[in-house]
Amino acid sequence: MLLPYLPVDGSLASSFDRALARRGGSHASFARHARALLAPPPPVPSPAKAGEGWEGVDYLARAIERKKRKELRRQRNRLADCGIVTTLIAGTAAEITSALDDFFTLEASGWKGRARTAARLQPEIMKFMTDAVTALAAEGRAQIIRLCVDEHAIAAVVILRSGPTAWCWKIAYDESRARFSPGVQVVLDATQMLLADAGIACVDSCAGPDHPMIDHIWRERLTLADRLIGLEPGGTLRFRAACALETSRRSAIGAAKALRDWRRRR
Repeated sequence: MLLPYLPVDGSLASSFDRALARRGGSHASFARHARALLAPPPPVPSPAKAGEGWEGVDYLARAIERKKRKELRRQRNRLADCGIVTTLIAGTAAEITSALDDFFTLEASGWKGRARTAARLQPEIMKFMTDAVTALAAEGRAQIIRLCVDEHAIAAVVILRSGPTAWCWKIAYDESRARFSPGVQVVLDATQMLLADAGIACVDSCAGPDHPMIDHIWRERLTLADRLIGLEPGGTLRFRAACALETSRRSAIGAAKALRDWRRRR
């Protein structure tokens, strides 16, 4: 059994380790990597700043270098020249409907639309997302944060949550406004909102490793790996064969992607 994207550390990983030890099972990890996580450590108290906490502005000031923060402020000011800039948070089932429509429109207008992978172009996926996010919103476990200019959404991020953990599940933005970095701007707004929520301890970016945007904003990391588990206790030879096949499969996929990228560059 192959379980992708399992945390390497924490209670879930420990539970698997204990269960495998009891069964005498075999396991191996593939594609170990780290992705961006928003989980700031408790601030170090100081007499000069008694009661200091991780407010959103404070976290971003520490995470983003000064020159980059200045450029982002300039872009935000230039965006304001185009109209009234607002950040809207949809949290109820009723609010989610229109917010999701904005998200689907933004996603379909960008590279996913050109690649024919946008949810709006795949009815089954669109229905699944609509049903799932609406149901979660009814339980207070989903939000959509939109950055708008004159009430027209130019970026949207879908946040899912369960207990003290949240996930930055999906993000889309208007590529015609790329000079204003709308995707970054909405993530900055979302970061401040999430850090201000005392009920959230950490937020998983759901991004790939070494992501060029979120890695420079969220500085903590979540280490993940694909875990191959042998279901038969003591099946050492079969498991070794399965590991060899999995290694070959990943090598073939890597070679195919390298060939695809090479052809695209020609």
